[in-house]
Amino acid sequence: MPCLLLFFAFAVRAGAAQQLTVGIAPTFDAGSDESGPAVVQHLALNIYNDLLKSGAYQPELLGPGGVYSPFDTSWLLDYVHDRQDLDLLLLATLKPNGKGGVLVVDVGLLNAHTGEAISSWTATSDVSTKKGMFKALGTTIRAESGIASSRGFSMSSLGQATSRVADSVRDLLPTRAAGVKAAVSTPTVPAPATSAPPRLCLMHTRITYAYKHAVSRSHLLQVNDLDQTSTVNDGVSLFQLAEGPTVLQFTLNDAPYTMSKQPLCQWSTVHSCEKSTVIIDLGKQGDAHLHWE
Repeated sequence: MPCLLLFFAFAVRAGAAQQLTVGIAPTFDAGSDESGPAVVQHLALNIYNDLLKSGAYQPELLGPGGVYSPFDTSWLLDYVHDRQDLDLLLLATLKPNGKGGVLVVDVGLLNAHTGEAISSWTATSDVSTKKGMFKALGTTIRAESGIASSRGFSMSSLGQATSRVADSVRDLLPTRAAGVKAAVSTPTVPAPATSAPPRLCLMHTRITYAYKHAVSRSHLLQVNDLDQTSTVNDGVSLFQLAEGPTVLQFTLNDAPYTMSKQPLCQWSTVHSCEKSTVIIDLGKQGDAHLHWE
């Protein structure tokens, strides 16, 4: 029996070694539509969720800051230069809508270590074209925060088209990334040993301007699609959260420093009750660097 268990454990590690870690850059809005901010927010999230559920990849949402552009990837490569766990960088760019209201997205894959272009393609999806639809969907963005409501968007024609584009990225990724070997064999989220529900425990978040030795005291915060803004007190938030994959979304409302802010920053991590405080340090270019304490 011990030999059988040892073999099983080895098989699990070998399987984990096949998982590619995919860093998902913020979807770049190169379109000209009022609904663009909602589309780019949800496309990145949909791709993350699709890859996570597939079990074949370890996706991570990245926050390279307000100067990021898919047309010059030097900043993105510098941003991830110390992330030896990343195998691929996935870049998506929302283009102007095609004729008949077609959603058009350019997708690119880079080697996260060398910056070498691995593959590129265009994903499209038809959208119902009721008059004023795109403009109306722009109003799903909460004007005070810039964080789009997921509920209404996901049920809309544009939201469903965005979801289909994300599905196509997931389905094409095995072919487009063929031959790329995973650099790290440790899975981001270990498979649970039992069917017990995940533990609930307290989680703190703190957003800092490290280069200014300052803390953000005015920001809006969503964690796993739940608004936690009201829990922010003197720059620190406190709430209960289940262990597991966690997506943080925030917008900054502090008095402006000399930095290029992203309108919306999205970061993914894994919450564990072993460490309860996540620190997000922002650099001069708005680049986010996350660590747990």
